[in-house]
Amino acid sequence: ATSQKVLLYLLEVSLKLLHPFMPFVTEAVWQRLPRSASSPDSLMISPWPKMSAAHDAEAEGWFEKFCAVTSAVRNARAEQGIPPKERVPLTFWCAESNFQDALRAESSALAWLARADPEKIEAKAMSERPNETPSGCIRVVISDEIEVDMPVPEKEIDVGKELQRLEKQLNQVSALLESTEKKITPQFMERANPTAKEKILQKRDELAQQKVTISAQLEELSAKIPARRDVVAAALALLFAAPQARADVGEGDMLPPGAKQEDRIRKGLEAWNKLPEKLTSEDKDKEWDDAIGFLRRIYGLNEDMKYLTRGLKGAKKQEAQDLIENFRKKVKSSDKPVKAKDYETFMALHKEIAAYLAQFQTYLLDATEDLE
Repeated sequence: ATSQKVLLYLLEVSLKLLHPFMPFVTEAVWQRLPRSASSPDSLMISPWPKMSAAHDAEAEGWFEKFCAVTSAVRNARAEQGIPPKERVPLTFWCAESNFQDALRAESSALAWLARADPEKIEAKAMSERPNETPSGCIRVVISDEIEVDMPVPEKEIDVGKELQRLEKQLNQVSALLESTEKKITPQFMERANPTAKEKILQKRDELAQQKVTISAQLEELSAKIPARRDVVAAALALLFAAPQARADVGEGDMLPPGAKQEDRIRKGLEAWNKLPEKLTSEDKDKEWDDAIGFLRRIYGLNEDMKYLTRGLKGAKKQEAQDLIENFRKKVKSSDKPVKAKDYETFMALHKEIAAYLAQFQTYLLDATEDLE
């Protein structure tokens, strides 16, 4: 009976809120609802809903956290390719003991929404959390107060995919942190009311803590990547292998990580050096049009270059990162002259881009000496 009364109340309030936008439909539904004799004859003249002064701020905060927890787990499942039908265990680490109790109380709802195993949902104190992520698990940072360990059943964790996820999350948090810090100006701190100041400072602190935690996870996971010596050795073996041993990079490429990126950079440079000749051929109009798409593929090489610089250290790594950034900017600035078919301007940029790719290959060759 109580559930029916709650549902009736919610439906009636919803109809009143929708009535200005959908007058006929809401009126027709409302006329069919059970109501007392003192109720108005029409929804149009019924009193507008009023917000109750009494509300549970703590429960509202828990609900927001619960939504964030559910979204984070579902996103992690999708990124790891876990089928929707597969139930996974979850271990939550909570800084707030009351929210621990709330998670335990709502474990059945959480299991249904996040497709988790209802018998294997745990909520523990943050103080008990181990510094290292357990083997076979990924750790998702939801906030500075909540983290969750999620095992990936029946398969190995895709370290590369998990690194990409963490890097993406770190970039998002860093961008939010930077945006938040820009708002905290002397003028704002002087003029804003205490509530607004407290809210934005708390947000900054939470984002800063998330950034530290995610960075630590990235560093921990990066240690699981094969040693740079092995990656460079594979790349060098590929460079000096017989032509028939080289894979055709693209769909179906079966080269190991590292060698695959090196091969794409090598083939990209070869194709890039052939481009000027094509742009002056008889079919140059078509080649200029094709060059726009080709430029996008060359731009994508900056991700391969970033991957291959992970094992470099110190000044060498910084030089490589600066080179990649300059390469990215030059390729991006080539877009306009290619679209305008401005051969002279494009060729000036073309030489610089080719030089960056060739110089990066030199870094890879030199890296083997650094590792010995």
